[in-house]
Amino acid sequence: MAATPKQQIERLVGDLRQITKWGRMSDYASGNGLPITRTWTPFLAAIFERYNSDEDLLKVVGKLRTFYVQQLLAADRMVTFFHPHELHGKTLYGAAVDAQPPASAAQSHFPSLVPDKDVKTDVPSSPTFVGRLVSADKRVALFYLSGRYVEERDKYKRDEVAAAVREAFEDYDEFIAIKLRFRQCMDSVIVHPDGAVQMRLDLPSLTNVDYAEHCAKGLMGKFHADFPGPGGAPLLGDRRNLFRAIGNIYRKDGLGRVSELGFETPTDSVKVEKMRNRTSDLRDELYHKAGKVGLKNLAEIVPYRLSVRFNPSSGKHPVELSLPGSFRELAKPSQRLEVASVSGCLGEQDFEKAVQTLLEHA
Repeated sequence: MAATPKQQIERLVGDLRQITKWGRMSDYASGNGLPITRTWTPFLAAIFERYNSDEDLLKVVGKLRTFYVQQLLAADRMVTFFHPHELHGKTLYGAAVDAQPPASAAQSHFPSLVPDKDVKTDVPSSPTFVGRLVSADKRVALFYLSGRYVEERDKYKRDEVAAAVREAFEDYDEFIAIKLRFRQCMDSVIVHPDGAVQMRLDLPSLTNVDYAEHCAKGLMGKFHADFPGPGGAPLLGDRRNLFRAIGNIYRKDGLGRVSELGFETPTDSVKVEKMRNRTSDLRDELYHKAGKVGLKNLAEIVPYRLSVRFNPSSGKHPVELSLPGSFRELAKPSQRLEVASVSGCLGEQDFEKAVQTLLEHA
């Protein structure tokens, strides 16, 4: 039996709650005639208070579905890039255009997430091809669903835990409890007509580069299995090195607002500077500028990590592009960084603009 408009709204809001942050939903709601509230639960209640007829509720369904698909593509993501394969780039694009995901419990729900009652049985433990979308510019997005765990930590003082715990650890004053919370994650592989590829990873954290690399390699393995080339050869080209973009973006005045910079000085120290105000640019911050002036005729600072913010096309939250490089790369002949993160986007337009800015300077 087909879901009613009310049931569709409940499911869409439930899925949005899992894949995006309330701040993004609030920005979208305020710009699209939806109720403006402080959190998810009042938002859902306000929709049903304001709209009663099926006709009005279906309009809400359309708005929520549009935002949901945009967030599937462009919510906070770690991203890695591949050059077109010299021989098989066009072959990969053709395979992506024709791709159909195999039937599975997870695939049957796409583009929705798996309902909570079926999560334990239907969410795959490794990335699994569940659906595809083709954009107006002919890029093909292939979606891979899997379950990942979010680590939650709580700290307790001695008088906050049970007597049995105090007795077992009598010399301890504080306790840290770690809980692993299961989360559905929807990665996407964006295939361009020339065979260039973006992999957008839906991860619990945008700061753990090692975990991002681990997940990227897992997704690459599944992608190779689903889209093998002649004789089983991979259709993906070489990964793009993003390290040069760190210095190039930093040195280009007016290109976004630098919110974080890690750099090595000519005096052999390593520093990280951050801006707290989302509208400020570290390039213009007095302490930072004075430090550079103090170097006088010594060599320039050498950046190794960077976060830069851009104004969004809509909403009030800035789009942030981060390049989490390591200072250890500065000592290597071939300095490499193969992952970046993009966050704060309401839709694909802002995400892709940040990505193109990155690639133009890499």
